[in-house]
Amino acid sequence: MNSFIFQPNNLLIMNLRTISSLLLLTGIQIHLYAQNSEIAYSDKTDQSYDIVQTQINSDTDLPRKESPNSICNRGVRKFQKSDYQGAIADYDLVLEIDPKNTNALFNRANAKMAIQDHKGALADYSLVIEIEPSDKVAYLHRGLTKLEIGQHKKAIKDFNLALELDKNYIEAILSRGMAKSKNNHFEDAIKDFKLVLRNDPQNKNAYHQMALAKMGMGNYVGAKKDLSIVIEIDPQNAEAFYQRGVAFFDGGSRKKACLDWKTAQQLGHPLAKLAIQKYGQ
Repeated sequence: MNSFIFQPNNLLIMNLRTISSLLLLTGIQIHLYAQNSEIAYSDKTDQSYDIVQTQINSDTDLPRKESPNSICNRGVRKFQKSDYQGAIADYDLVLEIDPKNTNALFNRANAKMAIQDHKGALADYSLVIEIEPSDKVAYLHRGLTKLEIGQHKKAIKDFNLALELDKNYIEAILSRGMAKSKNNHFEDAIKDFKLVLRNDPQNKNAYHQMALAKMGMGNYVGAKKDLSIVIEIDPQNAEAFYQRGVAFFDGGSRKKACLDWKTAQQLGHPLAKLAIQKYGQ
């Protein structure tokens, strides 16, 4: 029943890298790195994804003899257009010129994840870590890749390595909680989600994941309370309504469940209509 997906965040420009983040709670956190001399520097933290400034040339503006940075940027644009194979081809070109270009390796790993090439993605993330052992984001992504393929314990090790580099790394704490929950260690998972909320009290994703962990423990009252907070923070969150409906149903309240599923359906949830048809009678 856990189909919750984080919505894409905006762009963050940091240290001459364009970072876009897409966190799938059942899968992968994606950061796209682009290099460009005209990208503005920002000292924002990883928890902020506001648009700062970026000016990447269009494909038609590329010089005849392309630099690795230009090719890498072109790969980013292809990725953003869901041309993953094209993006991989561009990152391959960069790596032919500069085999230790961590931006190209990282982005290629993301593109491989998009086409479900988990083995290839893990190899590329590991190369980034070999070149830059202090890259906490690489550990996070490698852990999320392992989480997606069911290697929960190995994923937790990577999240812990990321946290050794930054003990306040919210995404790593949240992801570790997810891995623990998927491993049925619900109480330990809830501790991680509460730790996230201590640092970020309005983190709707932590509340949502904590609710799912409580549902796993049979604590439907607690789950409904957490999902209600998610809805207060984000009234258009179809998944929160859907999961709260599940909590109501599993807790014995079919009528309230159907009301939440109807709202979820109106908000575009793909499973809500089926839930109403199957359990609404």
